Amino acid sequence: KIILRQLAARWLPPAFDSHRKQGFGIPIHAWFQGPWKSLVDDLSESGSPIFDKAALTAMVQTLRSSERGSHRLFQLLALELWRREYRVSA
Repeated sequence: KIILRQLAARWLPPAFDSHRKQGFGIPIHAWFQGPWKSLVDDLSESGSPIFDKAALTAMVQTLRSSERGSHRLFQLLALELWRREYRVSA
């Protein structure tokens, strides 16, 4: 890391803080409202043999009103897409 910092110091302004770590958020909620909206709609309408449809529908409705549950819904959506891709049955 020392070599990378020394190289970065040549290119970056002196005020740049290369030592501080900083996390970043993923705009999952915004993606579900925009480009992934059709995926969420498909999941809630068609259902899945591995999810309780009533619970899934409730989660999608909660997501539409707030960011709460976005990460959990992302995980469920990823699992369902994996299940469909590899034709795994319940």
